[in-house]
Amino acid sequence: GWSGGGSLSAFYQSQAEKPTITCTPAGDPVDLAAAKLIPADGLLLLAAHSSRARIFTEWLDPAVLDETDPSRRDPALDIFAVDGPKPPYSPEFVEGYRAAQLARNRRITAWAQERVKELNEQHQGWQQGQRDLCFTVHCTQADIARLDTSLDHNQREPASLEELAKENHSPAGLARYSNVRSWLSQWSVDLSRADALACLPHTSVPTFVLHNAKDHLAFPSHAKGMYSAIPHNRKKYYEAEDATHYFFGQPDVLTTVAAAICDWLVAEKLVRIPPAEISPPLSLEDLRTSYGPATLATKLEIQGLNHVVLVSSDMDRTVKFVCGKLGFPLVKAFPVFDGAQHFFFDAGNGCHLAYFWYPKAPPSFPGVSSASPKDPEAKSAHGSMNHVAWRVPTGKLSAYRQTLADRGVLVSEVIYHDNSGGFSDKLTPTVSWASCYFYGPDGEYFEFTEQHHVFGTPEQEIEVAPKTRREIR
Repeated sequence: GWSGGGSLSAFYQSQAEKPTITCTPAGDPVDLAAAKLIPADGLLLLAAHSSRARIFTEWLDPAVLDETDPSRRDPALDIFAVDGPKPPYSPEFVEGYRAAQLARNRRITAWAQERVKELNEQHQGWQQGQRDLCFTVHCTQADIARLDTSLDHNQREPASLEELAKENHSPAGLARYSNVRSWLSQWSVDLSRADALACLPHTSVPTFVLHNAKDHLAFPSHAKGMYSAIPHNRKKYYEAEDATHYFFGQPDVLTTVAAAICDWLVAEKLVRIPPAEISPPLSLEDLRTSYGPATLATKLEIQGLNHVVLVSSDMDRTVKFVCGKLGFPLVKAFPVFDGAQHFFFDAGNGCHLAYFWYPKAPPSFPGVSSASPKDPEAKSAHGSMNHVAWRVPTGKLSAYRQTLADRGVLVSEVIYHDNSGGFSDKLTPTVSWASCYFYGPDGEYFEFTEQHHVFGTPEQEIEVAPKTRREIR
């Protein structure tokens, strides 16, 4: 669980391991024992606070005296007043301020409990059937630790009073719009069950606690409190240097944190990664000396590509496209399991383009399961088949491209791929491939290509070392 999800994850795990709850804080029946929640194998509490109710109480503006009129304020606690208290704050002021925040939370809770009691009574007229009541909570961002970073100290930058004032009145403020039942479950500091400090002692699984050193919202006391509440030794406290709450503009920091989490998951045997995937990454020298055609010790006698299989949503439309537009003859079509079909088309030199049709296949997601026409880089997800490239006779690419266009296929211009990884506007001695690209009826991404460059030695052709998943942005 990240941020507010940390305490929710701890709450879920405690009830999955040792269910005790039979009703909500409002008294509504709910039997979590009967729910048979599935326990998680581990917990990740990432940049998390110990509970929404606790941190919300630390953010409440205690100067508010009247919940229906936030302009009625206690001047002794009004940090936004022109002549109000200023940082650094004295221990006595901090103690009184925190006590007033807690008192305000409890006043709202008492009011909400009275409203629930009234709602549970039978009503006639316009109130019949009414089960809940909505209300507004004004001024919910007045945490003095945002202004005085000596309080619950970490590496964060202090907020300005103007910035905090805007958040305090923002329509999107925390718990700004609530209802009486959800208040008792989520925001009441005394009644909310989603409290990591109360829940974690009832968990037994490995737990990783992350504190971001420059976090301006979830402070060290929350992370350290949760770590201390874990009753066993299969726990890890990790402080991410320079990390802010949201990692905005910090891809390198995020990568470091993700790597630390992955290492912990492996160490705790919560994920299984083949040894080859966690061995040191391959160097450029490794590639050139041990992975080329003449030096690969594990090389098998493979005779080329037999067939590539894609999935069709409409096999009739696919046949018309592959045969009628691409000119690939249909050579095999047969039924398979559960009403599915399998079709093969001759792509030349013993290679085939094949399709499955499934009666209940999930829909495609361009940009995830396949390349998207809207993405100029034509990216797709890890593990997906990005595109299929068909080799055409040298000198015929332009004619074939025109044939596709004449047959109504939306096809790119001829693109010349330079040896350097860039592009050329014409065929030159440094061009490796000339290609044109187009999409099939289900979004499958195809390429017709001429290869103009014969691969040389590994020293000439292998120019970069492989990236790892730790470098994903």
